[in-house]
Amino acid sequence: EYSSSAYNNKVYLPLYGAVDITINWGDGQSEPVAATISTATAMPNHTYAESGTYHVTISGTAEKLYGKLINKTVAPAILEVRQWGKLGMTTMEYAFSNNTSLVTVPLPEEGAFAAVTSVENMFSGCTKLETVPEELLAGAPEITSVASMFYNCTALKSVPEKLFEKTTKATSASGLFSGCKALESVPAGLLADMPALTNLGSIFNNCASLKSVPETFFANQTEANSLTSGFFGCAALETLPAELF
Repeated sequence: EYSSSAYNNKVYLPLYGAVDITINWGDGQSEPVAATISTATAMPNHTYAESGTYHVTISGTAEKLYGKLINKTVAPAILEVRQWGKLGMTTMEYAFSNNTSLVTVPLPEEGAFAAVTSVENMFSGCTKLETVPEELLAGAPEITSVASMFYNCTALKSVPEKLFEKTTKATSASGLFSGCKALESVPAGLLADMPALTNLGSIFNNCASLKSVPETFFANQTEANSLTSGFFGCAALETLPAELF
C-alpha cells in the first residue's frame, strides 16, 4: 500500500537486480518491467494524477528488494505490506531502509522467502516498526546473515523468541538491535538456533532502555569471536549475568 503524497505524487518500487514483472499501480494503470536494475533512477516508478493511497501489486520475478538507494523522502511512501507474494527474492538487504511508516509486516506465504540468503538491514531506520511475526523467517533456511536487521528501529519494544528458529546457517548478527532505544528485554532462546554465529559485535549498541539480558542468551554461540561494543550505550543496563559469556 502506497501513499503518493510523500514525493510530489511520485513513488518508486525498491526493486534491484534482475526483474521480470508486471506492476498494477492501483490507479487503473499497469506496466511490464523486464530489466536489470542497478541505480535508484532505474527502479520502477510512477506518478499519480492525484494524491491518495494506492494498493500496488506485483507479479513475476524479482531478484532483490533493496531500499538503500531510495531517497529518505520517498522511502515512507510504502505504508503497508499486505502480502509478500512469491517473486523469487534472493536477498532482503535494506528492503525497507529508512521507511518511517511501517508498523509491522505480515507473515510471508509458503515459499516466499525460500531463496533469501540475507536480511541484513532489512528494517534499518524503520522508526515506527513495533513488532514482526514470530514466523517471519520460518521459511528462509538459507539465510546466512541477520546483521543490523533492526538497526535504529527506535519503536521496537519486543522480539518473538522463535524468530530465528530456522535460520540455522546464519554466521553474523552484528548490530542486530543496534539503536533499538525502546527495547527493554530479549527472550532467552532468541539466538539458540544459530550456533554458527561468529560475529556479535554491536548487537545491543545504544539500546538505551535495555534492562536485562538472560544468562543463557549466548549459550549456543560457541563459535563467536567478536562482541565488540556489544553493550555500548546501554544506559539502563546495570549488571550482566556472571555466566553470560
